[in-house]
Amino acid sequence: MAIGFIGLGVMGQPMALNLVRAGTDLVVWNRSPEGSAPLRALGVPVADTSADVFRRAQTRQGAAPRCHCIPRVRTFIPEPIFQE
Repeated sequence: MAIGFIGLGVMGQPMALNLVRAGTDLVVWNRSPEGSAPLRALGVPVADTSADVFRRAQTRQGAAPRCHCIPRVRTFIPEPIFQE
């Protein structure tokens, strides 16, 4: 099963690219489409929503800044892993 990766910015994109280059099966999502473009070009499936990542991957990794996007992602997390 794929690993889900949410957040493909300055930190997340290089992390996800390293995982793919190491042969890891990923499914990714980023709040802006341009962040996922390099991974899509390598054939990595890009989820339509963060919820889609949670449906398609049993293990998930995130690299998201502390910003307005966190509540959208947090909605789909089955247990509280974020702390205010």
